[in-house]
Amino acid sequence: TVRPAGNICDTNFRKVIYREFVVADSGIVSIDDFTTGISGEAPFYKLYRGNASTLATAQITFSYPDRINGLVPISECMIYPTDCKGNKICITPGTYSLATFSNEQLAGIAERPSFTFNRIVTKHASPFTAQDMGSILDSVVGASFSSDADYFSCENNAVTINGFIPCDINQHPATKAIYRQFYLNKPAEITIKNSSTDQCGIIKGGLMTLFTGKATNGINGLSPVNDNWKCFQSSSINGNCTLLNQGWYTIVSYGSGPVYDNTLKDINENGYGSWVGKKDSLIITIKPVCEGPKFNRPYKAAIDYQTKQPFLIQWQNQPGSTLAYPKTGTNYKLPTEHFNCTTDTPFQSHPLSVCDSVLNRVAYYVFNITQESFLAVNIKGYTGKIYSKDIRSDSALFLGQAPIQPCLNKEGFIQLCRVQPGIYTLVVFASDINMCDSIIPTIYIDRVDYARFDHAKNAYDFGIVPADSIFHSGKTGDVNPQNSQRPPSNDFFYCTTGAQASDPIDVECGSSYNPRLNIDSNNVYYYNSQTYNGSIPKRNLWYTFVAKPGGYIHVKVDNKTIGNNYQYRIGIYKSDVDGNLLFSSIVTNGEVDSTINQGLTFIASNQLSFYCWNAFNEVVFLKDACNPKAERYYIVVENANAAPYVLGGTFPNTQVEVSIMIDSISESSSKYDHFYNAYDVGIVTNGNYSG
Repeated sequence: TVRPAGNICDTNFRKVIYREFVVADSGIVSIDDFTTGISGEAPFYKLYRGNASTLATAQITFSYPDRINGLVPISECMIYPTDCKGNKICITPGTYSLATFSNEQLAGIAERPSFTFNRIVTKHASPFTAQDMGSILDSVVGASFSSDADYFSCENNAVTINGFIPCDINQHPATKAIYRQFYLNKPAEITIKNSSTDQCGIIKGGLMTLFTGKATNGINGLSPVNDNWKCFQSSSINGNCTLLNQGWYTIVSYGSGPVYDNTLKDINENGYGSWVGKKDSLIITIKPVCEGPKFNRPYKAAIDYQTKQPFLIQWQNQPGSTLAYPKTGTNYKLPTEHFNCTTDTPFQSHPLSVCDSVLNRVAYYVFNITQESFLAVNIKGYTGKIYSKDIRSDSALFLGQAPIQPCLNKEGFIQLCRVQPGIYTLVVFASDINMCDSIIPTIYIDRVDYARFDHAKNAYDFGIVPADSIFHSGKTGDVNPQNSQRPPSNDFFYCTTGAQASDPIDVECGSSYNPRLNIDSNNVYYYNSQTYNGSIPKRNLWYTFVAKPGGYIHVKVDNKTIGNNYQYRIGIYKSDVDGNLLFSSIVTNGEVDSTINQGLTFIASNQLSFYCWNAFNEVVFLKDACNPKAERYYIVVENANAAPYVLGGTFPNTQVEVSIMIDSISESSSKYDHFYNAYDVGIVTNGNYSG
């Protein structure tokens, strides 16, 4: 086929299809629906200014290898659309020819490109025609304001504004601009985001820069705000407490692309045609002004606003609580404190030392404890500490006083045992990253007591458990000395319940030995920022029993705490001490096995199902029926790790009951043991014999 003169994309492409169209106005033509070809080959498309048919006739050039002179290329060689809904090309009034080049391999394929013409003029192309969005704060805080939609045209209009060169695009300044302006009637925090997406959902809008000043008053009054607001598609204050001041602001959206007299200029910087014909719009979101702090000075410390006294924190009976199965753990929620741009540094004006140099905000809470108690204070991962005394009236004493809870920022792990009656101050610290955040501290409180079966030497002794296939929750004849309505094996995990460093570790699950649980003192904290290791404090209760006949031994451990279904871990151990010895004698003679090195052998544990607390409440193991001698076993019950639902462990107090059942196995001997007792099947012929 006769081809246009000049570059034809590929000299091996000798076939051409011509299509001609006429436009009567300047604008943008979008060419789409290119064929994809076959076997890795695809045709080339190229748009020319000029009438191919008229020129070919005048030059009498109708066949290969003739060339048509006078066609002016106004596009590059195009294989496929690189922009949604077609490649965009600037054109002026006249006749145009689209040439589709192919080769022999593409012979027979069908192709049918489409053409769309749009006359586009940028509405807000000048500072004096900028869209005026008005006073955007005269509405509900938190609202979003959308600009109108404007389009980049084939005209260049970007200029340097007070020394600010238009945004760099592909190592050259932008050439096209759209202007908008708005007013803030007071300082505010806002987000500006480009909302211009093409029909394929891809953001194609301009790069924006924010200026102070009103565009319609002229560009001499405009100045770029700062680097955070230069050449962006989405930007905000980013929580750095620097608000935009009251006044007028101008947003300029920048783009690039061809012009009418240079249709190949900056042609492929945002899809084919760059920003030409692309929609530009934006959304301005007003962020709520952060509520300020209320409790950030000692004299402003949070107290009960009704009684005007420190918050009264007491444990008390909860719904369903009985004398046999008490539930006294009580939760309190303290008032909400907010953090904004206000800082409380320097802390020299406060009667205490800060936990970390980055902490520059503080809140105080004062509460009153009237009973010896266990406390778990949850400040949601903020850094905090607790002091004895009321900071409102005793602030001068705080400088030389050590806190009863040192600095810690691990949610759920501010726990204290044997807290004495008195007034206390909770101090919560925050930093710049907490700007516009809030905190609602909570306090869990429960009574203090002492477990009966804490440590191996205090293990509850079931004695010899009968092999009667019945669960026994205590030794026959035993009565619970604390409450006769409870089984003898019933006991509690209190905050005073601990463990030994040498205790077995087979059933540990996210727990570890904490020596502070064994401190015999008041106001004992469990962790500080140096000792926290990610594990909950390990607590265990011990039980022991003797089994004589062989069989299946069932050990069941139930959590009897009202409203608490977290299952305890269960470990079964066999002792090498003579099972015929009374446990009281073993204790007196110092022969209690509480470690593997002392003679304990791990037998079994309750099976876990993902979470540490999600386990079976029963363990079953087999005692050899051929070994009927008395053997002593120990049961170690460990407190449940209730993460992720309760961080810091299952708080005291929880109530536990243990029961044991033995299913014996017959010890009758085999009839056909030894050769002289062999069973005589007799004479065997065809057929099946079973005796």
